[in-house]
Amino acid sequence: SDTTLALVRGFYDVFERGSIDVSVTYDQDLFKPLVANRMSFGLKRYIEYNQTSLCEKRYSNETYKAQIEKRLATLARPEGDLLDIYKVLQKVTGSDAWVDGDEPAKITVSEEGTILGTINALRDLTQAMFYSSASNMSPEFLPDVTVDQLYRLLEWTYWYQALTEMDNSQATTIAAPLAASILQALREEEGGDEADDDDDVLNVSIFVGHDTDISRVASLFGLRFDLDPPYYTSPRAAGLYAPAPPGSAMHFVHDVASQFVEMTFVYPVLIAANGHLYWDGRVTTVSMKKRNSPTDAIGRDGKHKFRRRRLSVIGSDKDDRGLRLLEDRIKSNLLKYEGALECFKRANELPSWRREGTSRSA
Repeated sequence: SDTTLALVRGFYDVFERGSIDVSVTYDQDLFKPLVANRMSFGLKRYIEYNQTSLCEKRYSNETYKAQIEKRLATLARPEGDLLDIYKVLQKVTGSDAWVDGDEPAKITVSEEGTILGTINALRDLTQAMFYSSASNMSPEFLPDVTVDQLYRLLEWTYWYQALTEMDNSQATTIAAPLAASILQALREEEGGDEADDDDDVLNVSIFVGHDTDISRVASLFGLRFDLDPPYYTSPRAAGLYAPAPPGSAMHFVHDVASQFVEMTFVYPVLIAANGHLYWDGRVTTVSMKKRNSPTDAIGRDGKHKFRRRRLSVIGSDKDDRGLRLLEDRIKSNLLKYEGALECFKRANELPSWRREGTSRSA
């Protein structure tokens, strides 16, 4: 909600000139479909209190635990032995807790599917170091950690997120309503009943969530991406994660003329390799690619094609095949997990007022 308010304030002068017609919606259904007692509202619109969850949890704890355990066993880890990393942290923190016990680097899964082990402390500490450095806090939190070490530690947090928030029943079900709204927003840009008669009108939808939401949506859309240096990607982990640093975003554009859907990932480099801090809003763009595919585009003939600017593109040059291919991919992934497609369909039944306007978020 704070990010939404900041966006609205940033566009205030444009609103005053009448250049943008804006609507802001706070909708917990898009991000918490399995949680009861949720609230949704739009500015100057209805307020809706939901006493029951939008979707039902159809998967069992046993199924979810088995999925996480399988990911733990098969998802490639970043370079470096965890115990060696803990020894470095022992030195910079002055704490022996990192290497205490018989198996300090052991990672296990609870009966509820929760990750157990010192890896949780590593993730929290790494995020604290990154945020404090990027914010230029004084004194800096654990200043003895180098920039290179920090980015290598950060890769472990992206591995953790890929482990827990991708390719499982819970993540897919939670992502279903947001995926439905993204598709709806892309359809509005293609024309049809919901389009404005003015050809100069551009519909823009901004969904404000968390890094976990990016991982879940990327998983459901079947997308993966790597970040350019100074962010570090181990060779064996290339194309397997969906890293989402602070200030990052997934960008979808439906080109009505070509019927292609362009998909890119936008993110800031807050800390340069030399330690310089960037607060000027500069961003880097990389393509989001179909999982396990080295290509940047899929054409109507099913063959892989290269597109200028190396955007990840899906679609064809006629009809609305671009959106249909994307929706087919999403539904194929939904069918892998019990209850996920049902949640997707429920999201498409949400009241229309929660989809109106050019800017929406939760």
